[in-house]
Formats: sequence, structure tokens, C-alpha cells
Amino acid sequence: MGGNKRHAGNGHNGARLSPPAQTTNSNNHNNHNNINNNNNNQHDDIVNYIFDSWNKVTRELERGSEDARYYQEVLAPRQLANFRPFNLEDWWGCRMMQTINRKHRS
Repeated sequence: MGGNKRHAGNGHNGARLSPPAQTTNSNNHNNHNNINNNNNNQHDDIVNYIFDSWNKVTRELERGSEDARYYQEVLAPRQLANFRPFNLEDWWGCRMMQTINRKHRS
């Protein structure tokens, strides 16, 4: 039976519509596969580029090449003498508890 064909149902005089037939659209399926293949190809290209670049830099560092360098921060000790690390997670936790306590008291 096709999409919108009418047929008599169960010996009744009235007619009813049959459910639409399920069709597969090969164009949509092919487009989806092409998109997936393109995404996979792009992903592979990016992974290969990063892998090759990392290996190149590693080889240059091992040879002592001036072309490849890594960052080393140089700070005088006096710059960090008064530094106190700030724990943002603890601060948010305390703030949330204060807010809950204020709402609970009201």
C-alpha cells in the first residue's frame, strides 16, 4: 500500500487513510555519509598535522636547535615574596553557604 491511498476498512462502509509508507531518501543518506567522511578526513588531517609538528619540535629540541624553544618564566624571588594563592573553589563554597544561611534565617 502506498502513501495516501484509501481502502475500505474491516467490512465497514467508511474508508480510512492508510499510514504513509516509509521511504528512504538516498540523497539524504549519501549527503550524511559525505559529511561524515569529510569530518573524518578533516579530523585525521588535524591529528596528523599535530602529531607531525610535535615530532618535529621534539627532534629539534633534542638536537639543541635554536629554532625550537620552550617558554621558561623568569621571575625574581622578590616579585613573588608577597604572593598568596587564592582558592576560588573555596571562596565560592563559602559564599554559597552564606547565601543559603541568609535565606534559611529569613
